[in-house]
Amino acid sequence: MVARGSRLALVALGLFAGAAGGVVAACATSGTGAGPQTGADAAEDGSIHPTDSSSGGGGCDGANLQTDFSNCGSCGHVCPTGQICNAGKCQQGCTPPQQLCPGQPGCYDLTSDEQNCGTCGTVCQAPEGTVIGSPVCNNGSCDFTCPTDAGTDSGAPIVKCGADAGTAGCFDLTTSPQNCGTCGMSCATGDTCTSGQCCTSGSIICGGACTNVQTSATNCGSCEAGCPAPAQCVAGQCTGYVVSNPTQAFINACTLPGSKAVLPNQTFFTTTPANNPIPIPFPFTFFGTAETEFWIGSQGVIGFGAQSKFEPPDSFPNCVPQGDPSTNFPAAVIFGDQDLATGGAGVCYATIGGVGDAGADAAVEAGADAGAGAQLVITWAGAYDQLDTGSLMTFSIVLTQGTNTIDFMYDVAAGPDGGLDTTVAGATATVGIQLPTSGSVEFAAVSCDTTFIPSTPYNVRFTPAQ
Repeated sequence: MVARGSRLALVALGLFAGAAGGVVAACATSGTGAGPQTGADAAEDGSIHPTDSSSGGGGCDGANLQTDFSNCGSCGHVCPTGQICNAGKCQQGCTPPQQLCPGQPGCYDLTSDEQNCGTCGTVCQAPEGTVIGSPVCNNGSCDFTCPTDAGTDSGAPIVKCGADAGTAGCFDLTTSPQNCGTCGMSCATGDTCTSGQCCTSGSIICGGACTNVQTSATNCGSCEAGCPAPAQCVAGQCTGYVVSNPTQAFINACTLPGSKAVLPNQTFFTTTPANNPIPIPFPFTFFGTAETEFWIGSQGVIGFGAQSKFEPPDSFPNCVPQGDPSTNFPAAVIFGDQDLATGGAGVCYATIGGVGDAGADAAVEAGADAGAGAQLVITWAGAYDQLDTGSLMTFSIVLTQGTNTIDFMYDVAAGPDGGLDTTVAGATATVGIQLPTSGSVEFAAVSCDTTFIPSTPYNVRFTPAQ
């Protein structure tokens, strides 16, 4: 138990624990601060520091030590006459345009103070981009200065955009997605700013317009880098084939050593067995994809790769000038006609060797290009159109190693009278090559239900664009 005298001593020291359990900082009553004091109790700044008071920080009998001039910063610290207590410091009152800012000692001009710009506590922050020096406060608004030319990669000058544009800062309007072409013009998410225009990803400005150089056939990979027709631009590179009509002697697989014949006398669309694909005897790419096997369809078509992609009644791609994405297999169609029937010789296929091989001389004599690699030849010998009684056609597809070219060779195209009529010239035939990809199609079309053979012999060559 504390003696009565001891309790009084604790009260005098301002350390008595009240009913709430908190420590109360009390100020002694011996000094009111109303009048000047002298002696040991006077501070150097003229304020009064009673020697018998505590400097508790929570308040002096409810006094606010931040603003109470009689207890400014500590209990009993009395500000001199004419001064005020601000943020626990005695100071002179502010003269307009300066004013007090709560919680900050001193006087502030809100029209020019970078820490209190326009309103107390508003600090001018450095905006985005390259800024000259520190931001300043002008007439109560934060301001900054941009270089006239920051030497950006585009060489374009830097432009100052204010907060009213959305994002304050210094920007190159030719490349900034937040301020593209003009302050406040923001590009959509994922788009880029190119030459001051918002363009989708992969696009650049060609001829004054956003151009996707990943897919543009006239600007493939870069502006004015065109792909030769009918090649296409895929992933910024020209893919597909250039079509030409070279003069070349006909090659008949049925007369070559080691020739094999399939599909004789077929009047409906028939293919070689799906469980017995025919290997391509040398490396060969079709639309840039390595192919190792093929299969033959009776109605003037070969398919590359697994025959599981073939889905009847898709005997060959539909006659669509831009290719047929509904046909699910890579195809080379030399004469796609639903009324085409094979003759007694059926469809022959054989391989002839390139330069340096034992069969080189025989290959050249058979019509192969001198200097070409090995060639795979597939020949429809003595085929006919069932609606053109008496017609006769013989033609070959030739795949060449190394160059990856595809040749369509037409040796015989005769109507009933032995001459060239519209049917055997292609009036009802699909002719070309295509590769379906993800619902679209890469293609190189020659003819779509139009006559295309002017006379025989006639050759069509597909040369890869790259």
